[in-house]
Amino acid sequence: MNRAQLVHILAVRLGGERRAAAAVDAVLAEIQAAVARGDRVLLMGFGVFERRVRPARTVRNPRTGGVHRVPQAVVPVFRPGAGFRQSVRTGVAPARRGPTGRSNMEVALGHLGSAGYRLTSASLRNLAMIVDRGEQALAARRTAAIEARRNLVVLLDRAMHLAAERGRTTVDDRMLRAALRGLCPLPPWCRDG
Repeated sequence: MNRAQLVHILAVRLGGERRAAAAVDAVLAEIQAAVARGDRVLLMGFGVFERRVRPARTVRNPRTGGVHRVPQAVVPVFRPGAGFRQSVRTGVAPARRGPTGRSNMEVALGHLGSAGYRLTSASLRNLAMIVDRGEQALAARRTAAIEARRNLVVLLDRAMHLAAERGRTTVDDRMLRAALRGLCPLPPWCRDG
């Protein structure tokens, strides 16, 4: 992803390309200025931007065997945070937070858990995809968090009902897909899935 793609993605959330470009530029400029002054920029869950001094050292050219002296250098360094490393390791993007401070996935898993149900790993992956697509599709609207959460709870209630009909406490991928097909009216963000 380059800067233009990032601006385009943020434009949906921030209400326009100019506003998104200004936000990206402002954040990057502040990070650069702070690191140039020698300050640490700590973004919890994301990482730390800081400045390090590399000491002078002697290096050898492997081809010629010649020895060269490299002077001291001041370099910017980024250390990823635990949340960032975890999302890269698992391949799952961090969940967006809703108005209650809990992500929609946390709400979904809490809703299932409070009713005594659990998800198989395949249905968990599909649920994460459904939540993400729903949030992306609704991101431009003010009621996005509320509507995405309401649709999610309806979907999960239907999936739990299908599991209960079969006498099971595990919601598997087939039940999740059947619940998704059975939503009435079907939300536009899940019609092609």
